Amino acid sequence: VGWGRGPEGAIPPPPKGGEHPPTSRPAGPKAFHIPVNQRTALADLGFAASLNPQEYATLGVEQMLWDRLAPGSQKTYSSSFKHWKLFRSCADPPLPVFLFGKDPVEDEMELLRFVYWMGFVVGYQYSTVHVALYAMRYMHLVYGYGDVLKDKHRLTLAKLALKRHSNKPRRKVAATTAMLADVMAHSNLSVWKDLLCMTAISFGFFFLLRASEYLGSHQGAYLDYVVRVGSLTFLDSQGRLLNPAHDDLNNSHELIVNIPGSKTDLYNHGQRLNIHLSSEALNPLRLILAMWRSTPAHFREPNRFLFQYGSGPLHRDVVSSILKKAAIRLGADPKNVAPHSLRAGGATAMYHAGYSTAEIQLRGRWVSDCWMIYIWQGRGISKRLVERLCAVDYAPLM
Repeated sequence: VGWGRGPEGAIPPPPKGGEHPPTSRPAGPKAFHIPVNQRTALADLGFAASLNPQEYATLGVEQMLWDRLAPGSQKTYSSSFKHWKLFRSCADPPLPVFLFGKDPVEDEMELLRFVYWMGFVVGYQYSTVHVALYAMRYMHLVYGYGDVLKDKHRLTLAKLALKRHSNKPRRKVAATTAMLADVMAHSNLSVWKDLLCMTAISFGFFFLLRASEYLGSHQGAYLDYVVRVGSLTFLDSQGRLLNPAHDDLNNSHELIVNIPGSKTDLYNHGQRLNIHLSSEALNPLRLILAMWRSTPAHFREPNRFLFQYGSGPLHRDVVSSILKKAAIRLGADPKNVAPHSLRAGGATAMYHAGYSTAEIQLRGRWVSDCWMIYIWQGRGISKRLVERLCAVDYAPLM
């Protein structure tokens, strides 16, 4: 049995010869993974007679620890860990993948060499090196070697040095309602693809969605997290439920979207966000109703991706291209615009509209204050700044 949601071979076997992890994996099949709704007593399993509980549990430990990561993080860590494996294998003779912790000073020196090799020799940016270090750290934790980055103060200095010498990352500009209006003005909403794209853009902005929650990608979306038709709930003006299969959705006054899950959904409950009907043409509910009137059959299949185009979700490159063209028409640099601009734009608009920090954080499903880096200052915020500050009359408390 494979790794479940984790990529095959994501965590390497313990190094051969010499040291082994404190809890080495026993010989036999790879980690068994049984979905929660199919778990049963060990005695009921057909192979239980040849596998005692300790062996069975040990086989599942790696799977359990790997499943702590969101699917996207699993893929990222699996790919980033290859840098460390390559670095260790290029030594003469090749070195074991894991640091055993017997000599903390030498371990830190090896980490410093790794940072120098990746950042200053190969030329990777700070962000790539940072992720590679944390991927390596997680693999060590899984195999029982502890946190190899803890209390490595020289390593912290080395990372800061690399960050200083790295190119500054290009920050994605927050999309604006003017940009969305421009997209709509250059769209033919009687054409299904144009309507689909415009609605997806509206959803990304007003629901502060991550691109992976409603769009496809080259790497392949984790489809369980992508919004589907069945994720929508329509309510009339009295709060009564409307069924897309047989009710007239033109009576809808409120739309509830169930976000199935995300990397920050610690309890795997998903989150429900809503929006009410209004007169604005950009309103997501108004656009969804236009989709329903155009193609009612689309809404009769709950498992269909909400923004399905072809065999999968609408690709993020399609949305990116539309936004970049709008940026050019508005005189902005298209290099600074991407689907992520919609999430930043929605958060920025909420901030300048006077919504509280808690409301912004909740709608964007951020679990920390990192949402603040999504907020762009507007030029209008400094209007009358000088007059207001000069009007302040206070005596310093001495």
